Amino acid sequence: MALNILPFDVNGLNVFLVVCEQGSMAAAGRSLGITQPAVSQAIADLEGRIGASLFDRSVRPLALTASGMVLRQYAGNLVAEMHQMSGTLRDLPSGRVSHSLI
Repeated sequence: MALNILPFDVNGLNVFLVVCEQGSMAAAGRSLGITQPAVSQAIADLEGRIGASLFDRSVRPLALTASGMVLRQYAGNLVAEMHQMSGTLRDLPSGRVSHSLI
């Protein structure tokens, strides 16, 4: 079976969503506790992997491109589910799941 490599990771999607919420890469960096260049690099990496621009950088505040709008819709749900999954896994007492849950 071939492994399908996805063009993004959850952390990159999270950075993207925070930029969307905050309206700028500098504000997103402050919110995330990282530098603006780190945010810009994460977005550039995401855009490179996807092969599409996510933001129209010619306007202020940043505006989403059509690709960015589609990604925002899907990424919001995905990242929310990842946060929920992480919390559920953390809350498991032994880290083991009974066979009835698999």
